[in-house]
Amino acid sequence: MPVYEYKAFDSSGNPMNGTLFSTSLATAAADLAKQGLNVQHVALASNNNDPIPQSFTARPIEKPAAVETVAAPVPEPTPAYEAHIPPPTEARPAIVTDVIAPLVYKVPLNQLLFFFRQLSTMLNAGVPIVSSLDTLSRQAKDPKLAPIIKELLGHVREGRELSVGMQRYPEVFSPLMLGLIRAGEQGGMLDKSLLQMANYVEQEIRLRNLLRKATLYPKIVIFASIFIILAANYIISDVFNKPGGIYSPLTQPATWFILGPLLVFLFLFFRIGVSNPRAKFNYDHVLLNIPIIGPVVHQMAMAKFARAFAALYKGGVAMPKAMKLSADACGNEYLRSQMYPVADMLDQGAGFTDSLRQTRVFTPQVLDMAQTGETTGRIDDMLDKVADYYEDDSEVRANQLAMIFGVMCLIAVGIYVGYIAIHFYSGPQFQSYQQAGNE
Repeated sequence: MPVYEYKAFDSSGNPMNGTLFSTSLATAAADLAKQGLNVQHVALASNNNDPIPQSFTARPIEKPAAVETVAAPVPEPTPAYEAHIPPPTEARPAIVTDVIAPLVYKVPLNQLLFFFRQLSTMLNAGVPIVSSLDTLSRQAKDPKLAPIIKELLGHVREGRELSVGMQRYPEVFSPLMLGLIRAGEQGGMLDKSLLQMANYVEQEIRLRNLLRKATLYPKIVIFASIFIILAANYIISDVFNKPGGIYSPLTQPATWFILGPLLVFLFLFFRIGVSNPRAKFNYDHVLLNIPIIGPVVHQMAMAKFARAFAALYKGGVAMPKAMKLSADACGNEYLRSQMYPVADMLDQGAGFTDSLRQTRVFTPQVLDMAQTGETTGRIDDMLDKVADYYEDDSEVRANQLAMIFGVMCLIAVGIYVGYIAIHFYSGPQFQSYQQAGNE
C-alpha cells in the first residue's frame, strides 16, 4: 500500500507532520481531514526505505538546533511555472488549436476523471489548491495532462481562476466543463463543481464504452474479412503458380488510388473536419434523417443534453447559460442550433418546458419529465432520469444495429468472394488449366 507524507495544523494551530498508509492520494487527504487536521500538504513519501509505522503518525515539528550559517548552494534551474513566471493567458495560434491539438494533444477521459475527482477530494479535505495542483502535476501519468496541470498551477499562483488556464485547451476541457468550473469558482463551491464534473465524465465514459462495445462485432467482421480475402488470394496464387494471385479489386493499384485518399479524407474529416460548424451541421443533419440510425443518434443526443443540463443546474449555473452549454454538450450541431434560441426565451422570462416545446426537437419523454421537474422544482433529478432511460434504450438499439450491420458486412463479403470466384472460373487462365488437365 502506498505511503504518504503530510504537513498539517491541529485544532490548536500547532504544526504537525507525519506519514500514513492509504490506497490513494485523495483517500489520504480525506483520512487526515477526519482526524481534525488542517492539511497543508500531502504527497507520496519521498523515501520509502525509512521505517514506516503501520498507521499514520502525527508529531509536532521540532525547532532545529542552531547551526553554523553556511552559504546557500546555488539552486538548480526550475521550470518557468515553479519560478513564478506568469503563464500566458492569450489563446494559442489557430493552427495549433484547430488542427494540431485535436490530432495530438487530446487527453483520455479516464485521465480527466482521475484529475477532477482527486482535485475535488483534496479541496474538500482542506488541502490548498496550490498544494493540490502541485501534487497532482507530479503524479499525473498522462504526458499530455501533466504540463497542463503545471500551467494551471502557475495561473493559480498568480491569483487567477482555474478556468483561465483551462480555456486555453478546448481539445481537453469542453465548454460544459468550463461552465461548471466557473460556476463553482463564482459560488465558492469549486470542490462540489469538480465532483459533479467527475460524475458527468464518468457517465460520458460509460456512453462511449457502450458505443465501442456495440461496434466491436462489425469492426471484427470487416478486418477479418479483408484478411481472409487477401490470404485466400495468395494461397490460390501459389496453387496455380500465378504471380500476384487471382484477380481481386483489393490487389489492384487503381483501387487504392481511389480508396487510399478516401480513407485519408475520412480520417481527417472525423478528426479535424467535424470541428468546422458548417461541415458538422450538414453531417449531423444527414445522420438524423437516416432510417433506423437517426432515432438512435437523436436519443443519444437527448441523453447527453439531459445529463449535462442536470449537472449544470445542480451546480448553480443560471438556466440560460446552462441551456447553451448543454446544447453544446449534446454532440449534434443541427440539434444544438435548434436548442440555442431557448436560452433567449428563458432570458425573457418564458417557462422552461414551453421554451423546449417550441424548438420541436425535444422528444415527448424529455418534455414530460421537464414539465414534472419544473412543477416540483427538481429539474435536475427528472433530467437525470431521462438520461438514464435514453442511455439504456440506446444501448439496446445500438446492439441491435451492430448485429444488423455485422450481418450486412458478412453478406457483402460473401458477394465479394462470389464475384472473385465467378471472375476466376470464367476467365481464360482457369480454362487453360482445365484444357491442360483434360489433355
